[in-house]
Amino acid sequence: MSFFRFDLFRDEKKRFAALAVLAGLVIIVAILYQAGIVGGPPKTQPGEKAAAAPPPDGQWRAAEERVVPVYYVSVGTVRSREEANIISRLPAARIVSVKVRTGDRVKQGDVLVELEDNDLKSAVRSAEENLKQQESRQVFAEQKYNRTRILRNTNAVSQQELDQALSDLNAAKAATAMLESNLDSARVNVSYATIRSPFDCAVSERLVDPGNMATPESVLMKIFDPNSLEMRLPVRESLASTLKVGDVIEARIESLSKTVQAKCIEFTPSIDPGSRTFQANTLLTGDTAGILPGMFGRASIKIGEKNAVVIPKSAVRRVGQLEYLTVRNRTGTASEIMISTVPSSLEDLREVVSGLQVGDMYLAPM
Repeated sequence: MSFFRFDLFRDEKKRFAALAVLAGLVIIVAILYQAGIVGGPPKTQPGEKAAAAPPPDGQWRAAEERVVPVYYVSVGTVRSREEANIISRLPAARIVSVKVRTGDRVKQGDVLVELEDNDLKSAVRSAEENLKQQESRQVFAEQKYNRTRILRNTNAVSQQELDQALSDLNAAKAATAMLESNLDSARVNVSYATIRSPFDCAVSERLVDPGNMATPESVLMKIFDPNSLEMRLPVRESLASTLKVGDVIEARIESLSKTVQAKCIEFTPSIDPGSRTFQANTLLTGDTAGILPGMFGRASIKIGEKNAVVIPKSAVRRVGQLEYLTVRNRTGTASEIMISTVPSSLEDLREVVSGLQVGDMYLAPM
């Protein structure tokens, strides 16, 4: 009986050992499979994979090096060179009517806002009547002086009376001039009740409605000249001696995908110690239709040239953030390799940073 138990115990140990060896083999095979050493599809070299046959509308080209302009890119904001806040020049007046709305285009001299002017017109009428009264007094003073002068020639009156008549005449003339000035001032105040556009402009923001009170402290509306747009650009200090007044650079308005010319018109005469840049004001020219103040833009300032390998944008296939290019190796077979590119200053081209050398054959759409 004891011998039978010993044999059974020995058989169980053999089974456990066999199972352990089998489990170890399974683990080793799984590791080799995950590593790609055993089983699985054929492997390619890292960074490239097999590609389909070239399409009939493509052609093989040799990668070549070209001279590429180097630009310094500065970002800025579009603003109008002529902007104004419309306010009232009267101490306080109620708004009678507002002739424009936000977005309206107006000509120089067009009425924007009309203010209540009844009291101002009354002041004009009062000044006119006071002037008429004083003009009558001046006429009487002139007549008195002329009579006194004739009588003085015959020694009928004293010299003191003649001097007094002349003094009264001069005082009357001064009073008339003062009242004339008061009348002009009253008329000017009446003109302030009608607020007109100072230049051809567009209304960027209307802030009041009829019935509101207008004072010199409150802005009634904001206007700007849409035909005089500029872009202020921060430029690094190393370009302070390169960029000159009158230089023309390219500016691109990103939201409109539009490129316009920007003419340098002025520079700040100092460098910002925090950013190590100076401000350049550029005037936008060309087709500026649709460009509004506040839009974001990029300006490109040429600072030199360099040699770089460039390829058409259409030749690059993007998968997520990865870029692939179909190339032909020395054996004549086609494959896709991973490359890295950056935007080029040349239109419709990409600058190859890595993955492609001069002379390599790549597939380019026709």
